[in-house]
Order: sequence, then structure tokens, then C-alpha cells
Amino acid sequence: MSDDIPKDDIPKWERLAHRFTIAFVGINIMWMFLRKATTNNATVEGAKESRNE
Repeated sequence: MSDDIPKDDIPKWERLAHRFTIAFVGINIMWMFLRKATTNNATVEGAKESRNE
């Protein structure tokens, strides 16, 4: 492989795979934050419900 290949010669599937990897990592990070937020909200909601009963 030579380093003087222009970027236009990169296959489309390679670009898609690269974008998919970045998107996958980003979604995983967002999912972690969402899960933390939902678990915190669930415990708060559960505490409110038990108080109301």
C-alpha cells in the first residue's frame, strides 16, 4: 500500500464501515448515560410511589 492514494479512491463500504464504527461508539456512550439517568429516575419514582402508598 502506498501513501499517495487520494482519498477519493477509498471504497464506499470502507467509509460506511468507518462511519458506522464512530456512530456505534457514540450510541454506546449515549446509551450508558441514558441507562444511568433512567435508573436514577426509576429509583426516585419508586420512592415517590412508596411514599404515596
